[in-house]
Amino acid sequence: MQQEPVTIIATRLIRYTHLLDLRASCYAAIEAQRKIIEHDGQTSSHSLSLHSLQQQAQQIESELTELGSVDFRQDLIKLDSAAKVVLSLETQFGEAIDRDEEIGGGDAVDSITDLLLGQGRPTLEVLGLREAPFWKAAAEFGYRVHRGHEVDGAELEGKYWWSLYREDWVEVETSESVFDSYEAAWQNAMCALASELKSECPES
Repeated sequence: MQQEPVTIIATRLIRYTHLLDLRASCYAAIEAQRKIIEHDGQTSSHSLSLHSLQQQAQQIESELTELGSVDFRQDLIKLDSAAKVVLSLETQFGEAIDRDEEIGGGDAVDSITDLLLGQGRPTLEVLGLREAPFWKAAAEFGYRVHRGHEVDGAELEGKYWWSLYREDWVEVETSESVFDSYEAAWQNAMCALASELKSECPES
């Protein structure tokens, strides 16, 4: 049986919790409005307010029904387990993966990278267990940072640079300089992103 991605579990729990909070607030507001009507009497504005709140409650109930049965405890257990695995893997392999270093062959790197970048890190960010990296916006825009190896020549070995490719581009853009650290390359990529966005949206 295929396991659910932790991102789906996290999204479901967050949505479920949000809907429960909304439902509780909505029913509390309905009860308060009914007490107002009992005290002040039935008026057009009071009736409209009550009707609007009741419609909101129906919409929330409908969304909860569409969400289906949620086993809150089991989902939390799965997330807790996933968080521990991801944090453990990140401690062991995160820096090396970020720097494109090989760990036990390509397949191992691909599988760990998928878990960390594709599922684990975004989930931990959503849950507040891990801060998003400062270069997240650049990465989402399409920037990638590379580390030079021996085959790249003496000038690039051990250095870092960024590249950017967009779907409608003919060539890949690369940084004009190389950098001594992974973070420095991303910092420069963020500056390049700011310039890129400014050129796409010139001031009127």
